[in-house]
Amino acid sequence: MAEPITVRDYTPDDYPMLESWWKTRNAHPVPPDWFPPDAYIAERDGEALAFCVFYLTFGVGFALVDWPVTAPGLKAGLSILAGKALNAEFDRRHGGSYTHVRGMCRSDMRNAARRLGYTVANSSSFEMVRRVS
Repeated sequence: MAEPITVRDYTPDDYPMLESWWKTRNAHPVPPDWFPPDAYIAERDGEALAFCVFYLTFGVGFALVDWPVTAPGLKAGLSILAGKALNAEFDRRHGGSYTHVRGMCRSDMRNAARRLGYTVANSSSFEMVRRVS
């Protein structure tokens, strides 16, 4: 029987691995200085499976999930289990303070998001980023 999935905090030593995961998907790597303290890696048997970050808001009851990515070649079922472990870790750490988590991701992740318990809007949204001057 496989070991359970565990979740640990991201460390800067993880960045080359994450960068390669994003590049494998032809996605632009996220700069590491954009990661908040709540950046997690899901693992099984010492092997990294998935990553995401949670940005905490203050004064309102929701947090933002962002930059989700899984190891290249990871089977869909294991990706879902890793995503559930990442969400459970957030809930364990912050469940008393936040009532909702929202986020945006690629359209090909819709079904996975539903399986992770998210309500998915049928919209053609896009991501906006701008530099603060």
